[in-house]
Amino acid sequence: KEKEKLSEKPKPGAMLYHFLENNNDENHLQIEFNDADGVYKYGSEKIIAKSDDKDCAFELKDFHAAHPHAYKEENDDYDSELLRESALEGRIWHEILSKFESAENAEKLIQQYVLNGQISHQAKNESIEFLKKIAGRHADLFPSYAVFLSERDLTDEKGFIHRPDRILKQGESYTVIDFKTGTPKESHKKQIAEYRDILISMGLNVSRTCLLYLRPGEGESEVVDI
Repeated sequence: KEKEKLSEKPKPGAMLYHFLENNNDENHLQIEFNDADGVYKYGSEKIIAKSDDKDCAFELKDFHAAHPHAYKEENDDYDSELLRESALEGRIWHEILSKFESAENAEKLIQQYVLNGQISHQAKNESIEFLKKIAGRHADLFPSYAVFLSERDLTDEKGFIHRPDRILKQGESYTVIDFKTGTPKESHKKQIAEYRDILISMGLNVSRTCLLYLRPGEGESEVVDI
């Protein structure tokens, strides 16, 4: 008898009327469960043939099996402890020169770097003499009457920022200087030429553009004009 009641499907209108009239009572909606609806299938019974393996072979060219570091050693960017130390020394001297204006402040300037541990006490006197030697050999780059503009931002027409190491202002004339350590490269010339061109585009008179190369280990320096 209960099964007969479940098999009878109530009419939608009668159900709505029943719910509205008996809104204070609990109402239950009876649904007949169908076992067939509870069966789910996934995947496929079809057997798919395995595809043949593809040839993934490739050829290595210019591979130095016996000397894996041969290529790197010929490259300027080859990483070694010696080069890392050289790069650190170059950065320190680059910073020193950006603050250096005359032989008179050489000792005070080097003393600052000795106190912060960037220059050893043993190398103090040698470093002072090296600075004074630079000022004497390249006196035209450290004139007492010039205005020193160190690491000032320049913006080109595309909005890119450039920062030359030093610009000397002597009256209405300007000299652009970049400090370098290591081996001279064409890219250095290209870089400082860009600084010069920006100043010229600003309507300034650039009378000289040059690179000052330092070799602290040898106590030598060299100027290359562009």
